[in-house]
Amino acid sequence: MEERIAYSICNKLAEKNVIKNNYFDVYKYGLELIVSTIISIFIVISVGIILKQIDVTLIFLAVFIGLRRFTGGYHASTYIKCKICMITVYLIYLVLTNFTNISTIAVICQFCVGIVLITLLCPIENDNKPLKTNVKKKSKIISLILFTTISALCIVLSLFMMRLSNAVFYSESCVIALIILSIIHRRF
Repeated sequence: MEERIAYSICNKLAEKNVIKNNYFDVYKYGLELIVSTIISIFIVISVGIILKQIDVTLIFLAVFIGLRRFTGGYHASTYIKCKICMITVYLIYLVLTNFTNISTIAVICQFCVGIVLITLLCPIENDNKPLKTNVKKKSKIISLILFTTISALCIVLSLFMMRLSNAVFYSESCVIALIILSIIHRRF
């Protein structure tokens, strides 16, 4: 579906000379990614609304997308696999957020693991989108700052709103899991 939508949009843009034909595939790929992301966000928000979990759903999307933008992580080989992976990660996140409580020790342990992973491995590049050295350095720094800030927020929230603290914690956990999954996937 993403391919058809992107092709249709690019075709119209090419007909109107908004894009040059020699850049058609580049624009098409970029639009496929945008359409795929919009569909994934729509699915997650829809499930959040249906399950009456919109508050933690918005936290998930903000932390997950915001942090993952700079850390990188596992990328599925097809758009449908991407949707399945995203929905699976989100549903596991919802279960953990609603049925477990985290401790300050857990946040500190996750923080230590996350800092080590980000420092040593991030940003994890997508094979279709190699990064320049300066972009890698900038992404690593932003990842470390975001991860530290989000972890601190998690600790502060645990003093007042445990459910939201859980939501922040498990959103970070999902990003860490996809960093680890990416490394495992590349090795096998």
